[in-house]
Amino acid sequence: MTANGDLKDYALEGDEWDRVEHMCKLLEPFEHATRMLSASKSHTTVNMTILSYNRLIDKLEDFADIKLNPTCPQDL
Repeated sequence: MTANGDLKDYALEGDEWDRVEHMCKLLEPFEHATRMLSASKSHTTVNMTILSYNRLIDKLEDFADIKLNPTCPQDL
């Protein structure tokens, strides 16, 4: 909720917060990979890139499996 009445229409409600939480969990590995690959002092190696890519694909597949579960909000 907001103190400003003009912003009340934009306040998130319970199910919307759940969607935001799911999206944050989905995006977290991408932030980690971006920081790791960007932090390389000289250059990013192919091995680092492939490892990061594979981890991201695994995370996306895990997220897709969760999304197909009927207990998960369907319109993420």
